[in-house]
Amino acid sequence: MDIVIALGTGSRWQDNELRYALRSIETYLQGHSGRIVLVGEKPKWIKNVDHYHIPDVPGRKNFSIFQKILTGCEWVNGDDFIFWNDDHFLLKPLNALVSTDF
Repeated sequence: MDIVIALGTGSRWQDNELRYALRSIETYLQGHSGRIVLVGEKPKWIKNVDHYHIPDVPGRKNFSIFQKILTGCEWVNGDDFIFWNDDHFLLKPLNALVSTDF
């Protein structure tokens, strides 16, 4: 299962929130493919992720996020993906696999 992260411009923390989010995914998220798709602005230090540049629409923050999510839907492998934000961090192990046996 792929992970999609929509990124905008103007990080107030020099994109360190993304750095910590990616570290927590690498350390604690189990059951995902390891593929991370960034949609939007890409910090210079980013490596080993797929990136698709979609610029923000000035004054339309929610619309910009919506466009980035749609783009992420087009670029993931399979029907399911995890939508992640750069300010979401895992603090303990989490299994990303979803059981379809209900």
